[in-house]
Amino acid sequence: MPTQVLVLSGRSGSNSIINGGYKRLKEHYYDAAAFKYAAMSLFIYKGKKGWQVSNAIGSRSMYAYNEDTSVDSPEKCQKPWLVWDGGDYKSDPNVKISVIEIELAPESAPERVVLDGRVGPNSIINGGYIKMETRLSHDRPVYFYEEANLYLYFRGSDWCIGSQVGTDSRLAFCTDYDAGSPDQIDGVWKVFEAGDWKQDEKIQCEKFDMPGEGDAAAGEGEGEGGLKEEEKFTDSEFPPNAASLADPELESEVEWVRGSELAHSSKCVDKLFDGIEPDDLVQGSLGDCWLIAAISAVAEFRGAIRKLFVTQKFSEEGKYELKLFDASSEKWETIVVDDFIPCKKRKWWSKKGVPMYARPAGNELWCLILEKAFAKFFKGYGKLKGGYSPYAFQCLSGQLVQHIWKKRSAEQEKGADGKEGVACWRRFEVHLPFIKENPRFCQRLLSAETAETVSGGGKREEMLRQLHEVLLSSDKQSFVMSAFILSDRIEGVRQDGLVEMHAYTILRVYSGGSLRLVQLRNPWGRGATREWQGLFSDKSPEWDKHEGLWEKLKDAPKGSQKAKDGKFWMTIDDFERIFDNIQISPMNMKSGQSVVKPGGTKGSGCCVVQ
Repeated sequence: MPTQVLVLSGRSGSNSIINGGYKRLKEHYYDAAAFKYAAMSLFIYKGKKGWQVSNAIGSRSMYAYNEDTSVDSPEKCQKPWLVWDGGDYKSDPNVKISVIEIELAPESAPERVVLDGRVGPNSIINGGYIKMETRLSHDRPVYFYEEANLYLYFRGSDWCIGSQVGTDSRLAFCTDYDAGSPDQIDGVWKVFEAGDWKQDEKIQCEKFDMPGEGDAAAGEGEGEGGLKEEEKFTDSEFPPNAASLADPELESEVEWVRGSELAHSSKCVDKLFDGIEPDDLVQGSLGDCWLIAAISAVAEFRGAIRKLFVTQKFSEEGKYELKLFDASSEKWETIVVDDFIPCKKRKWWSKKGVPMYARPAGNELWCLILEKAFAKFFKGYGKLKGGYSPYAFQCLSGQLVQHIWKKRSAEQEKGADGKEGVACWRRFEVHLPFIKENPRFCQRLLSAETAETVSGGGKREEMLRQLHEVLLSSDKQSFVMSAFILSDRIEGVRQDGLVEMHAYTILRVYSGGSLRLVQLRNPWGRGATREWQGLFSDKSPEWDKHEGLWEKLKDAPKGSQKAKDGKFWMTIDDFERIFDNIQISPMNMKSGQSVVKPGGTKGSGCCVVQ
């Protein structure tokens, strides 16, 4: 049977313990109804000063009171409540009292609930919470999320998440006294972030049915797009199994999940394309930074990515047809794949999969499907480890000739007198005969030297000007570019924030007076913890010395979270000093026209890019 409850809410700061639900007592006091908040041993009753909140009826000590003595119930008070604060009673217009009817039945509350939707600080609250059979908090069930050691419980007028039940130490809360269990919450959650409580409308808490329970069994294998699983496409040539993974170390950790089950939340809509940007994809645990960097570069030219897809919209069937260029046969090859994506094994509470490898920044699938096409092309996801961007540029553009600029350091350029010289850059071309002899093998790259060099005549400033001109000219011609730092450490992190043996996309090149800059992107993407910390990095004071330059070159306001997108600027001096290898695909990606033809190398000598 429903119980009538007075709900006092709105108090923050000192004496916020008065927030909560007060049940009517059978006896009247001072010829008026009285109410008790059992969990905190507090009472609301009519006394000499009006309606009072105390820890005992008739007590001279009060937490709060309302001077409106003309009404017969506290929710009817027209005057503001006065709350004890800092040695005196102070008016608090936020304190309100409402009357609700609620029927609490902890035994009928769901056994499991899932809280999801939080992104950023304290996203640890996302997860599965199981009801504790013998524990209640304020007449409501308590839930426990074992992996994060967090409790979901009711206190006062709030549903709270914290490491202990019943304390003010909490990570998030939602004020909703009407909710008898967490799945009934319909208010907006607040999460502690940067020293304050901030609303997050994306957080939702839902009842969870284990497979075979409740509504979960009703679909009988029906997919989210309306088709049953047996009606969807599964690629028999590249099936969702260990052979296609080609990565023995991860076989036991992978679960293959349909693309339609990868949405961030149940409110998201599946799309193949939702705009195409370099920021659309982030490198996962697979060491295919060379591929992600190349795709990110080509994504600057949206039409070039779209042309690769024969299938131009989201497929409910889960079947996609793409085209990749095979340099060994010099032909465009049609690649058909299904939408099974290798994901981290889901917890019991996870409805959506988290991709193991490339991850979309939003809810579009194109980057995952394209990576899968590459995996099939090279005969397994594991075969994509440790490749070279020129191979990806060939597959994505059809441009056979690929330029590779290699640095000879100042140490290597010592003169006969033993004095250190000036670094110089020499241009090589991908050795096409090796590709024809070793088709669809991306983990070794041979190149042949050409006659073109950038040396500056032994003067560093002139060498920097020439190198910057090569990059600027390539950028103006809409060539795609990438670069990496040579090292014997795979993805070794430097003190300046850069990562060795890790492919970066070169996105833009800038020239303004004597200032020459290069913009790069880390394929680890938005939120990457490793980013350039030197001159013209996001936090560099150099931006303040050039009025309007940040606004001209950056995509987000200074200090904003959007600025943490994996993209950064460097001076050409720092770029040349640190990076050792630059890859340029000499094709205009806007027009699709090749600028060079095979040939022009010095003899037949080859060397391995390391």
